[in-house]
Amino acid sequence: ESQEASIIDTYEKHLDLMSSGYGKLVNNYSLIVEGYQRLTNLLGVMRQQVAPEPSCAFSDETSQKIFKPFEQRAEKLSRTLDELRLSRENHQAAIEVIRSRIDLLMSKENIATQTQIRTLMETNTAIQRQSLTFQFAAGLIEFIVLAYYSHSLWKSLAPGAYHAIAGWIQLLFVVGFSANTVYLTHLIAEYVQGEKHVKRQLQFFLAMLVIILVTVLVASVILQNHALP
Repeated sequence: ESQEASIIDTYEKHLDLMSSGYGKLVNNYSLIVEGYQRLTNLLGVMRQQVAPEPSCAFSDETSQKIFKPFEQRAEKLSRTLDELRLSRENHQAAIEVIRSRIDLLMSKENIATQTQIRTLMETNTAIQRQSLTFQFAAGLIEFIVLAYYSHSLWKSLAPGAYHAIAGWIQLLFVVGFSANTVYLTHLIAEYVQGEKHVKRQLQFFLAMLVIILVTVLVASVILQNHALP
């Protein structure tokens, strides 16, 4: 695990805590606002109801004693609301800072990941090129060996027909047979591995191989019989 991922995980935990605290602050703020509004409305209603009644005419000192506890409570709630509002704003600012840091770290981690992916792709490309080089070399060796042994086998099995056929024709058939066989083996390997799109090519080159073998076999039999005394 990278250092950036560990830091992001720590920031996300802090973000969860800050978000939970922010939600509680918002809820408490709403409840206190509701209580403050009810208290101030109640004070206003009481003042309106007491003022017109002659029987409820109080002196200023008495009136102050009656309403002062409610007014003090309203002032206290007002200060609490200010504190909660400030705390809520601080929490919101802290949450934004943490989110911005998480986004920054994630962007850095994404860049690092993309760099690693690019490096892996370049390495994979280099390996594929090297693999193609090895495949070509292996195919060339396979072609040379197959051409040599097929030519020697033809000469040993049907010497009369072999000497009766012109050298360029021998070369043409040996090269065609060897190249076709090498390519056909690669097509068979791809088809066995699930590459079904090579089926038509496989059928075509298999037919070509059969035609070459039948042609060589028939020509060898005919020429071999003519070559016998």
